[in-house]
Amino acid sequence: MAGYVWIAALAGLLAVTVPLARTDLAEKRLPNVYTLSLYIWGLSCAAALAIIERDLWRLLLPVGVSLAIAAVLLVSGSIARGGVGLGDVKLVAGTSLVLAMKTWQTAVLAIALAFIVMAVRAIVAIVRGQATFESRLPFGPSILAGAWLAVVVAVL
Repeated sequence: MAGYVWIAALAGLLAVTVPLARTDLAEKRLPNVYTLSLYIWGLSCAAALAIIERDLWRLLLPVGVSLAIAAVLLVSGSIARGGVGLGDVKLVAGTSLVLAMKTWQTAVLAIALAFIVMAVRAIVAIVRGQATFESRLPFGPSILAGAWLAVVVAVL
């Protein structure tokens, strides 16, 4: 049963992936309607799983992991002075919640992969002359790519 609930949670992530990536690339913002909807959907799926399995831990672990990862990103973004926006933090919270329903390692892997994807994107943009070292590239698409790469790793 847990697999079906995780698939439902992933469907919610899939539903917001394209609109979030498209908006962030075009406007450098992540609308709350998508980021908060993802978190609420993930929270609902985790709660459903906890009820089905009669195990409160199935709710508390994903919520705790998502809040911890989001807090680390928020603090690091504050230290880096604008390197990470609040939309990115909310998106990481939602993706981490969904992925932590599988395992907490999947959520951690996703954020690590997001930073790798972002680094590759930045290097390619600099080499192609589309960005400089001072350019601000949207992080949302990299977060989403890292999440989906982590899903692939999780199911292999």
